[in-house]
Amino acid sequence: MFLDVPSQWPPQDPPPEPPKARFSPKEEKFLLWVAALNVLGLFIAPVGGFTILNAVRALFGP
Repeated sequence: MFLDVPSQWPPQDPPPEPPKARFSPKEEKFLLWVAALNVLGLFIAPVGGFTILNAVRALFGP
């Protein structure tokens, strides 16, 4: 048998609080600068590395 009661469903829980920011604005700015320097280094480092290898080759090579 089925028993019909007025409150069939339990009350709903309140919505969860939105997550807090993980970084402060100052920390976000610092991380953006670090990322920008890494991207810049991605393009500059191979050129510098190649120059150093050429210098070593010139010292010890024919």
